[in-house]
Amino acid sequence: MEINIDKYHDLILSRQKRKVEYSADKDFNQWKIDLKDAFNLVLKIDDIKSHLNGNRYIFEYEQEFENFTLIRFIVETEIDSFIPCHLLIPKQQKEKYPLAITLQGHDNDHIYSAKGDMIKPEEYSYSPYGELALACVERGYAALCVEMRGMGELHRPSRRGRAKVRCGFASFQSMLLGRCLSGERVWDVSKVIDVMDRFPQVDLDNIIAIGHSSGAGNIAYYLGAFDERIKLTVSSSGFCNYKDSIFDSWQCLCNYIPDVVNWFEMDDLVGLIADRKLLIVTSSEDERLPVESVKKSFTKIEEIFAKNNNASACKLIVNDGERKLNVDSIFAGIEELNKK
Repeated sequence: MEINIDKYHDLILSRQKRKVEYSADKDFNQWKIDLKDAFNLVLKIDDIKSHLNGNRYIFEYEQEFENFTLIRFIVETEIDSFIPCHLLIPKQQKEKYPLAITLQGHDNDHIYSAKGDMIKPEEYSYSPYGELALACVERGYAALCVEMRGMGELHRPSRRGRAKVRCGFASFQSMLLGRCLSGERVWDVSKVIDVMDRFPQVDLDNIIAIGHSSGAGNIAYYLGAFDERIKLTVSSSGFCNYKDSIFDSWQCLCNYIPDVVNWFEMDDLVGLIADRKLLIVTSSEDERLPVESVKKSFTKIEEIFAKNNNASACKLIVNDGERKLNVDSIFAGIEELNKK
């Protein structure tokens, strides 16, 4: 006989009824309230919130470039948890600029690559990296690069050896504490938004969040669900139902949220975004985010947006080929949604 414990986990999932899954016959407004409570529960937001220490802002330096001014600062989002940030403000002679939060996926230089500093370009197996924040500046956005816990400057090797995956050790520690890295990352970005009123050049009524790849595309999606100040959410190569992605194939530990599939699926969570705008960008040959699964989920997303009387405010773009950052595709989708 064949022995395969993975099949037993598949069986459990197939029998599982998610506690706050979407159903057209539910009271829609009450479902959204229950969904919000469940989302905060699995992300452990109450625990994270209990360690808030005044949201301290620390200015580090300002640097002039030809097309933008860069401001480097740090925000203390929890007690002794300091998050590095780079704000790029265009030099286009405008009183205010819409704000694009640019979140970068797994790479060693992280917020540095997000603003175009390719410190070790030979390490990148797929490209183009290093475009996202600069692309936003070119299109008239102030770009906010926020470091993700476990990556870039916030990547710390274990005390007795280095985790093979950049954010693996931070993920293990977070789970041992009853948390998850996704919840901590969402909280960090939301707390950074809190200090943006220090910059009069930034239009806080016009904020978009763009995340690319695992560790950022999903975080942008979660951020849009968590923080209603995000008017348009862009998940690039970061959206797929858990069943067909991280439950079906190994991916970085930072993507895993304990207990989440007992509560909701990724497409259920759109109920917390459906009163605003959503752009999902994926690739036809992304093995870890199967395109047919993404398309199926998007049908459900469209139904939820329609239920919220906001049917035209969501869009799916499928690019040909393997996973990569395609800024032209992203901004074509943003422009189309902003016309509606």
